[in-house]
Amino acid sequence: MKIAIDGRAALFYEGSGIGNYSYELIKNLSYIMEDHTLHVCKPHPPKEKSFSFWEIADTPLTLNEKYDILLNPHNGIGLPIKESIDIITTLHDIIPSKLPETVSRTYLNIYTKNIQSIINKSSALITVSNFSKEDICNTFNINKNKVFVAYLSPSDIYKPLNKTISKKILKVKYDIDFNYILYIGSFSPRKNILGLIKAFSKLTNQTKDLKLIIIGKQGPSYDAYIRECEKLNISDKVVFTGFVDTIDLPYFYNCASCFVYPSFYEGFGLPPLEAMSCGTPVVVSNITSMPEVLEDAPVYMNPYDIDDIYHKIFITLNDESLRKKTISKSFDHVKNFSWENTAKHTLSIINKIKGSDN
Repeated sequence: MKIAIDGRAALFYEGSGIGNYSYELIKNLSYIMEDHTLHVCKPHPPKEKSFSFWEIADTPLTLNEKYDILLNPHNGIGLPIKESIDIITTLHDIIPSKLPETVSRTYLNIYTKNIQSIINKSSALITVSNFSKEDICNTFNINKNKVFVAYLSPSDIYKPLNKTISKKILKVKYDIDFNYILYIGSFSPRKNILGLIKAFSKLTNQTKDLKLIIIGKQGPSYDAYIRECEKLNISDKVVFTGFVDTIDLPYFYNCASCFVYPSFYEGFGLPPLEAMSCGTPVVVSNITSMPEVLEDAPVYMNPYDIDDIYHKIFITLNDESLRKKTISKSFDHVKNFSWENTAKHTLSIINKIKGSDN
């Protein structure tokens, strides 16, 4: 079987969850394929120096050869105009449908214009959690037999590292030599960074030597976060690093006192698993996909309750027994995830779809 996969996200969406998913899927499918061939479609980016990924992806993919199936790993954006082959689309979530105000205008317009066509053109949809599957099927009235679940996984770089060496690297490269709690992710309002800042301000009244590090590309909401820090008089205790190379993220995870992820909505939520793989205690929202994906390993909080966010961070920092139990459960839980398993599951879905043609 000749399988094509759209490689644009892997090439041009570095550091993003969808980009990482695409890269790992391509890599691991290539390892396990014996009876099939995999071709990665790699269109060139536009010549303009400034462009968004979704503008690249929105160009219909041109297939110069005949394939048995096409995988689109980035929400079905940019499917070929011709519908002569089976298409499997990974629809990671439907956040633009549920929380349209939290995504970029560019992506929202592309998504809104294309989503029904994507669903109609796709022989099957893959999504990343049972929660997301239910959301997709209920919102678009899709037969559940058309939607398959394949969990994501932390990459191999996320593991326990020597903390002394990691701290030296952070000191040299980022001038970080203090205790901190950590957030890594996008700056979308749905990530509830404002709630995290407010909860952290309560911590500063009791823990003077602790800072909050927020890692991510600084989007339109950044100014609101800066203003909130100024309002709460904690600007000197909140560090916005901007974008950090993926290779350095394990150092941040390993040295963090805890990792906090107070998101209002996640189709999967990969950063908490990355933190857990590094042996860092995790405090995470108790809604949407996260209880399904993380089970009983993290400490859960209500993202709509600032006092609860504060309280759960406080006990995670100060209860040594809880910290040890959380870390132990995390190590056990992350053993259930691997990109090889994701690739095997994806290949089984491909075989099932092609088998249905016979």
